[in-house]
Amino acid sequence: MKVTLISPPWALSEQYGLTLPEVGSIEEPLGLAYIAAVLEKKGHQCRIIDGFGEQMDQNRFREVISSDDSDLYGVSASTPMIKRTTEAVKIINEVKPDTAVMIGGPHVGAMLKVERHEELFKAGGRIDYAIYGEGELTVAELVEKLESGRPAADIDGTIVNEGGRITVNKPREVIDDLDSIPFPARHLLPKGVYRPSLSRYRRLPVRSIIISRGCPYKCIYCSNRYVFGPRIRSRKPEYIVDEIQSLVENFGVREVRFWDDTFTLNKRLVLELCREIVDRKIDVLWTCFGRLDNVDPEMLEAMKKAGCWQIDYGVESGNDRVLKSIKKGFTTKQALDGFRLTRKHGIFARSNFILGLPEDTLETIEETIDFALACDANIAGFYLPQAYPGTELYDIAIKENALTTDDWSKYIVVGDEPSYLNPRIGSIKKLKELQRKAYRRYYMRPKVIVRAMLGIRSFSDLSRYIRGFFAAIRL
Repeated sequence: MKVTLISPPWALSEQYGLTLPEVGSIEEPLGLAYIAAVLEKKGHQCRIIDGFGEQMDQNRFREVISSDDSDLYGVSASTPMIKRTTEAVKIINEVKPDTAVMIGGPHVGAMLKVERHEELFKAGGRIDYAIYGEGELTVAELVEKLESGRPAADIDGTIVNEGGRITVNKPREVIDDLDSIPFPARHLLPKGVYRPSLSRYRRLPVRSIIISRGCPYKCIYCSNRYVFGPRIRSRKPEYIVDEIQSLVENFGVREVRFWDDTFTLNKRLVLELCREIVDRKIDVLWTCFGRLDNVDPEMLEAMKKAGCWQIDYGVESGNDRVLKSIKKGFTTKQALDGFRLTRKHGIFARSNFILGLPEDTLETIEETIDFALACDANIAGFYLPQAYPGTELYDIAIKENALTTDDWSKYIVVGDEPSYLNPRIGSIKKLKELQRKAYRRYYMRPKVIVRAMLGIRSFSDLSRYIRGFFAAIRL
């Protein structure tokens, strides 16, 4: 069976806001590449159209679909891109009216959780199947049943549209053995279009890898739990390094970004992975996301030796009461200790904060800005709260009547405006003033400017710092 998987056309300015498009990343659609790999392994013919990666416009997308002869189309559906997903579905319906269409991604599970899933099928265009949860096995079963002509209305992990009658099937069990999934089908992705954000790489080209799925933490703003669940499942270190080696040898990759929410969660896995990279003498740098309360000297030393140069930490607030209210699971003291250890081991640190959380006041936001300066990470980001459907923050926003918009395209992590406005803050204007204040106080310090200058090793570095600086002061 011929299957085309699609990341819909989506402008950089829509994903990163009007002030940050030139510094934003264009990431590989790993979810689509994983699904394609499973389908290819089962003997199906696959194609990936990355409308976002190639920055297609609607006319170009229509031309590409017109020349395609697939039996099934699948379109990605995250919350901020859902409007573009719907537009892509409409074009497919117009050009290929007799071909089945499915959508899948975090937004499907999110809308199901808040009991608004039927809206997906009423937004315009005909959607036959919506996939929620992990998609690899669900899509594979759907494709096999469609190809054989068997009924496909009762597949776990699907929402099915039969002539306007919407049926929600039971969730599919998560995949326990992640090593049973082939490496992502990167050979199907366009070449030369992917790039990391300005401050997240040292050497090009860079590619992303996932080493585990699931997260046991309960942060009220995070939407990932309803895709991968709370239980951690990890790949074997040898298999992970096999993939790194494949990227180096087949794609010329010189740096890897581990895309897991919390790379540092499983210490034993991290130590074994680092040992495997060192033992195989793989010349690759890498970055990851971590938690400040579960890094220790042994782990950081092993990570540094294996090529880690930067860890991305979510801090969110500089006030312990606010941290407790968002269920972050650590204290400001633990955060400071984590940054101190990271610096001591010669690893760059990124700190990320959310201004205007539910228990925030004007005073606690000022505390958070002061705390960011005390953490003294190499890079700091100050973001506005986004209440993604399905999260506890969304429920709070509904209860407080504090949603600023129901336009999902505005729900962007690095967006220009919040989708949740804490009533104690007063106005979006005031919150954005505090965000600008945070960036300026952080980056206008002489020590930060000197540190950045001392870190310049090439003209490329200089260019990146200049572009990042002007993007920050435009906020």
